[in-house]
Amino acid sequence: MLCQALRSLAIEAVITGLWLALNAVDAVLRLAQLLAAPYFYFTHARVHQKDVVIVGASFGGLAVLHELQGRHDLRITLVDYKDYFEYTPGILRCFVDAPYLRQLTCKLPSRANRVVTGEVTAVAESAVTLRNADGSSYELSFDYLVLACGSTYQQPIKPVASEPSLAQREASWAKAAARLEESSSVLIVGAGAVGVELAGEVLTKFPKKKVTIVDMAKSILPGFAPESVQFALRWLEAKGVELRLGEAIADIGDTSITLKSGEVLPAGVVYKCVGVLPNTKMLQDSPFKSAFGFRDSIIVNDQLQLAGHPNIFAVGDMMSHESRELKLGHTAEINGHLAALNIIAQLTEKPLLKYPDGVVGAKTSPKIFCLSLGKYDASLGFNWLVINGALPAVVKWVLEWTKVAAAAERPVGLLFWNFADWSSNLLGRTLLA
Repeated sequence: MLCQALRSLAIEAVITGLWLALNAVDAVLRLAQLLAAPYFYFTHARVHQKDVVIVGASFGGLAVLHELQGRHDLRITLVDYKDYFEYTPGILRCFVDAPYLRQLTCKLPSRANRVVTGEVTAVAESAVTLRNADGSSYELSFDYLVLACGSTYQQPIKPVASEPSLAQREASWAKAAARLEESSSVLIVGAGAVGVELAGEVLTKFPKKKVTIVDMAKSILPGFAPESVQFALRWLEAKGVELRLGEAIADIGDTSITLKSGEVLPAGVVYKCVGVLPNTKMLQDSPFKSAFGFRDSIIVNDQLQLAGHPNIFAVGDMMSHESRELKLGHTAEINGHLAALNIIAQLTEKPLLKYPDGVVGAKTSPKIFCLSLGKYDASLGFNWLVINGALPAVVKWVLEWTKVAAAAERPVGLLFWNFADWSSNLLGRTLLA
C-alpha cells in the first residue's frame, strides 16, 4: 500500500510539473503573438467567399475548422447543439469526480469563425435545418458541408441535446457521481474500452466497491493489442473485478440485468457501455438516406464525400469508409483534415486527395490509442508498439490537457497538436509502420 501511495504521489508530481511547464510555454507564446501582431497586420482585398458549415464540434469537426482557418475565401460556421467542447476520452472520470468536467471542457472556438448553437434536424443539398432551444426552426445555407455528428451513447457518457450549456452538463454529472458513490456494487455491461476504463475509474477512487463486468464476448477489449488486453486483465483481476464473459443478456435494468440463462445479477447501479450508434438521425428523411450503411452510418467515397454530392463530406463515427479503421478520436481528426484539404482542392481546382493516403502518406492510418485504468495506469499503443504502466497515464493526461487547450485556441495546444499530427503520420509510415 505504501509503495502504491508513493507511486501515485510521484505521478501527481510529474503531472503538476508538466502543467506548470505547459502553462509557462503558453504564456510565452501568447506574449509573442501580442508583440508580433502589429507587424503582421494588413488588409486583404475583398474576395468572393464560400460558406462552409461544419456540424459537430468534437474531434473531426474541429480538425476541419483548424485546417480551414485563415483562408479569406471562406466563411466558416461551426454548428453544435451545445456551446462547449467536451473531451470525451477523459469523461469517465466524472463518474467519480464530477468537478473534473471543468478540466475537460472549454467554450467553442470562435476566433476566425461563427458559432451557431442549435440542433440540426434535417439536411438538404444546400442547407441544413436547425431547431433552437425555444422550438423554432430556421435554415442555414452552405456551399460546402462537413457532417461530424459523431455517435450516440448511453447518458451521461455523451452529452445530449437537453444539455446545451455547461451548467446543465455539470448538473447531470453531479447526479451521476452521487448515485455511484451511494452504491456498494457496480455492474458494467460491456467489456470494451469504455467498460474497462469505467471499471478502472471506479476502483481507483472506490477500491472497496464490488465491480462486475458482463459481456457476450469471450474476452475483453476486442480489437486491442494482446499486450494491452493482458495488462488490463491483470489489473482488473488484482482489483477483484468479477468478469462474466461469454454471457448472453436478456434484459438490462437500472439495478440489475437478466441473463439469457434466467440468472439475475443485482447491483447498486448498472452502466450500459455498449450500443454505440452513428448519429445520423438528421439524415433519415434526407436525399442521402440511400447512402446509409452498417447501423445506419453514412457511406462516403475515398474523398470522404457523399456519392453524387461533391460539396458534402462526412467524418468520424457517423460515417463508413472501406478502410474499416477503428473509430477513435485520432482517426476522426485524420478524416477531418482530409475533408478540409479536399474543400481547399475544389476551391483551387486541384486534384482531390484520397483517404487516408492524402493525409498520412500511407495506405492505412496509424492505430493510436491510450486506454486508461484509473488515474495512475494506462496502456498506450501506436501500431505494433505497446507501453503499459505509469508513463502512458502521464501521456494520457498530456494528450487530454493539450487537446482541450487546442480546442480553446490556446497557442500551446495548437502548437503541440500541429507537431503531434505531423510526427505521428511520419512515425506511422516509417519507424512504427
